[in-house]
Amino acid sequence: MNGSVAKQSLILAFADFTKKSLLGVTVLVSIRFLPATVFGDFIFLISFYQIFAVIAGAGIPNALVRDVATHGVNQPGLLTGSTLGRAAYVAPAACIMYAVMFFSGYPQRYLAPLGILVLLMLVRGCSDNIMAIFQGNHDQVSAAKIGIAQSVVTLIAVIVVCVLWKDLVALLAAYVVGAFAAWFTGLALLEHKHRGVWEQEWSAAWDKFRYIMKDSTWLNGGAFAASAYNRADVLLLRRMSTVEAVALYSAPYRILDIAQIIPNSIMGVLLPRWCTSEGREMSSARVTRLLLVLALLIIVVINVSAPWFAPLIFGPSYRASTPLLQILIWALLPMFWNFTLNSRLIAVRRESALTSAALGALVLNVALNYLFIPEFGFYACAAITLVTESALLIMNTAFLCRCRRFEIPESPLRLVLATTFLAAFCILWLHSQSSVNIFTVIFLVFGVLALPIHYSDLPLGLFHSYDRRPIAPRG
Repeated sequence: MNGSVAKQSLILAFADFTKKSLLGVTVLVSIRFLPATVFGDFIFLISFYQIFAVIAGAGIPNALVRDVATHGVNQPGLLTGSTLGRAAYVAPAACIMYAVMFFSGYPQRYLAPLGILVLLMLVRGCSDNIMAIFQGNHDQVSAAKIGIAQSVVTLIAVIVVCVLWKDLVALLAAYVVGAFAAWFTGLALLEHKHRGVWEQEWSAAWDKFRYIMKDSTWLNGGAFAASAYNRADVLLLRRMSTVEAVALYSAPYRILDIAQIIPNSIMGVLLPRWCTSEGREMSSARVTRLLLVLALLIIVVINVSAPWFAPLIFGPSYRASTPLLQILIWALLPMFWNFTLNSRLIAVRRESALTSAALGALVLNVALNYLFIPEFGFYACAAITLVTESALLIMNTAFLCRCRRFEIPESPLRLVLATTFLAAFCILWLHSQSSVNIFTVIFLVFGVLALPIHYSDLPLGLFHSYDRRPIAPRG
């Protein structure tokens, strides 16, 4: 990982952390000032929206990153074509969303707020398009500015709603205001940095629209399936249990969202490079090893601190979320690895494999949750999340092996030993009710010593050589 990649990754990480921190503060403000029923309905509707928002063109950003990385940002019709692509996806997505809500047996009071969420789909999608254009052009700073503008304006709007109205519709409208702020910020940055992008001949825009629709089809299908299996548990939990159960399960899941800043920021920088002819031959073994080490460190810290961390961050009423957090956090291992595998599949144009893997994960997740939620409640959701992510890892690995692009992470034996020792430590820590004994110390020490941390991973060596070794085909 050279200085440029590390620097841009840190920029993305800081911006993503700032954006998600502001989002976290926004959620905490909602918990503090809104009635429990309003907040519960809000969490359910946002989860419902996020599944169908992916149908509304969530494959377009990756297609745009790949297109801009290959052909540049000043392409005639790029902005208009991508906006038309969003609109073409939003219309059927809205119809499907209404149909599912109507026929699934959820309360009819949820139908009216869906109109606001449809508007949110379109506006936020347009701002996401512009962020992808900047990322494909290696301008991570501009992409970060758009995201932060959205989070800041959304937070201010939510505070106003919580103080003045305390209403579900007004709360959703606050998120639309934030999306408009992001879109206008992106348009202003494009005007300032790339005036040529406004040369939108309609014939060129139509050609670009058709190209983006074709290039994003499989990406969009895979992104929808991935979003669905990530949130299907919330919808099923709401259908089979109470709003309170949804809140207790959703709170610790926010920690997983924040932790994914790390691989998301690194892949946001590496994906445009891997999409080039030279980049497709670069090895990903080193970055995968580094991500797995970071995941293990986060898992240990969260497991040790969870009994105090969860009530402090979420509030005393969320003490029941502590064991859920200690289970969910283990999903970071397959999650972090899947970020690398997904980016590799996108770079080598194996989007159909992404879709197949995500659909398999969706079927597995829905089936297991449907079977076990009635008996085990939100504990089933937490355990099944870990199972689903592991199954997705296996499927992604199989697809990359078929195209001879799979790479084993660096130092695989040390990674296995470290995972084994640290898992034993966490189990003993929970069994001993957070008390220290000789065995917990031994497993922790051996686990930390087994972690494959190299000099190049440390701050002084981080900016040394980027891993340009060719891929060693496996499978």
